[in-house]
Amino acid sequence: MAHKHIHPQALAFAAETTPCEPPADWTAETAIEFISMDLSGVKETLVADVTAERRTMAVGDRPNVKGIRNNSASFVLKLHGIGEETADTMQVPNTALAKILKHCMGQAIRGYSTTISGPGTAAVPIVAATTGIIPGVMLGFEDTTSPTAQNTGIVHFRRVIAVNGGTKAVTLSEVLPFTPADGDVVHGCVTAAFSHSYLVDAVAAGGLFQWYVKREEGNTDDDLLWTLEGCVGSMSLDGLGRGSLPTIKLDVMAANFRHSAEDDLANVALAAPEGHAQLSMGTGPRLLISPAGSTAIAELDLNEVSFDFGVVRKPTMTNTERLHRFDGLSSYHYDPAKSYITTKLVEYSPAWYAALKVDAEYRITLYQPGDGTGAGKGWCLHAGKARLVETPARADIDLVHGVSLKWQLVEPADCTGGSNEDLEKSRFVIALA
Repeated sequence: MAHKHIHPQALAFAAETTPCEPPADWTAETAIEFISMDLSGVKETLVADVTAERRTMAVGDRPNVKGIRNNSASFVLKLHGIGEETADTMQVPNTALAKILKHCMGQAIRGYSTTISGPGTAAVPIVAATTGIIPGVMLGFEDTTSPTAQNTGIVHFRRVIAVNGGTKAVTLSEVLPFTPADGDVVHGCVTAAFSHSYLVDAVAAGGLFQWYVKREEGNTDDDLLWTLEGCVGSMSLDGLGRGSLPTIKLDVMAANFRHSAEDDLANVALAAPEGHAQLSMGTGPRLLISPAGSTAIAELDLNEVSFDFGVVRKPTMTNTERLHRFDGLSSYHYDPAKSYITTKLVEYSPAWYAALKVDAEYRITLYQPGDGTGAGKGWCLHAGKARLVETPARADIDLVHGVSLKWQLVEPADCTGGSNEDLEKSRFVIALA
C-alpha cells in the first residue's frame, strides 16, 4: 500500500433537498478554499452489549451494538470580501461565503450596486436606484470622484435605516467620512442577519448542508473520503489579532456520515475551489463606536478585539428515525445565547465608566475597507445597539494606558419603513463587499 501525504485535501458543500441525500453531481457543487479541518468527531456511537454471562471472564466479550451516527467536525475558512467589484445595477454574486453565512445565520441578502445621483449629504446620500436597498442592509460607499489619499480605492460600510423610494434618499446609521458626489460608487453587499423562522427548524426551512471531504486530493482511490450528511453549522470569527488573517470557524453537527468505498463513496473531481486572499488585521480595518441614535462617528484606535457570536445550533433529538439516515433527530433548532464584543482601546477615558452608570447605548462598526484597490476584499461587523456589561478596566498597552470594554449586542430599533423585521432587529449583521 502506497503512502499518502497529509497535505493535499479538498472541501465542498451542497444544500440538501432531502435530508441526508447527496446531490446528483458533486462536480457541480461549491468547492471552497479553507485553512484547516478537524474530523476527529466523525464517528458512530458504539453501545456496549451488557448481556449477563455464565462465565466471569466472558463479561464484555460481545460485539458492541452499532448506535446513533450523529457526529461533528470543524472547518476553518477564510474571511474576505466577495472577490470582485459588482458592476453598476448588477446584483452581488451568491458566493460560497454568502451561502455559508445564510446557512449559519438564516438570511444573506444580496444587494445591488448603484451610484450617487444628486447632492445629498454624508448622512443621507441620494442614489441613482434603490433596487435591493431596504432598511437594515449594508452598503459600501467609495469616493471615486475626488478621493483623498486615505480614501482612494477604499470602501466604507454603512447600514441603511430608511429609504425614500421617491427621492431615492437613503438614510444611513452613521455619516460617511466624505460627502458623496454625483458619480461616486455605491457597492452592493451581502448582508447576513439572523432569521428566527430559518433557525428554529432547519429541516422545515430547507437549511441542511452536506459536506464532501477529500484528504487525498490528487489521488484517485477512495480511501480518504467522507461525506457529512444532514448538517448545520455554528460559526465564530477568529484571527482578529494584530497581523493575523481573519477567519470563520464552522462547528458542524451532522446527522450521519459515509466514509470511503466501504460506504460506496467515489473519488470525485471537484470544481475549482472558491476563495480569495485575506487582508491582514492592522492594515486597513476601522473601528467606529458612537452613541446609538446619533449619526455622528467616533473612529477609535483598537488594540485588541474578540467576538462571541452567541447564537449556536442545537439538535432536536428523538428516539425515532422518521427521516431516512437522520439518526435520532427531528431537526435542529438554536440557542439565542448572548452576543458580545470585547474591545481594548488605546487611551484611557473615564467617560466609559460614566456611560456604564447610565446604561448608555452605542453603535459599533468594525470593518475592513480594503487595500486601496477597490471593492471585493472588504467585510464588516455592525451592531446597531450595544451596552457595556462590565466595569471598564484600565489596561496596559505596551507602556501607555488603555481601556478594556465588554459590550453586549442587543436588538436595535433604529430602522423605519421596512418589512424585514428579523433583518432590522438582528443584534448584529455581517457584510461582504
